Amino acid sequence: MIFDRFDICIVDFPFSDRNITKRRPALIICDRDFIYSTGNILVAMITSAKHSQWPGDCPITDLPEAGLSHPSKVRMRFSTFATTRVVGHSGRLADENDRAFVRAALHETICA
Repeated sequence: MIFDRFDICIVDFPFSDRNITKRRPALIICDRDFIYSTGNILVAMITSAKHSQWPGDCPITDLPEAGLSHPSKVRMRFSTFATTRVVGHSGRLADENDRAFVRAALHETICA
């Protein structure tokens, strides 16, 4: 599978408070050079949770292009996976406004 920044992949995402995982979509936030030089992807969680809001949550507007069937948002909760642990590919974060929102949220969360 070929991966790039803003692809949406399917992974077994770990819970932070329990030793279990949940299969879910995740947004690849690292670039292709990082992926192919390390064999890993850095991702942000995607959730359809309606009743919880985190700082930096980024709604996804183009659900069909993302391969998502329910209203969803990119959440500033991160994990790293070996590319061999990726279960599938869902789609892509195609909307430029969504990408700009994610970039700004990443900068605010990590660099500010």
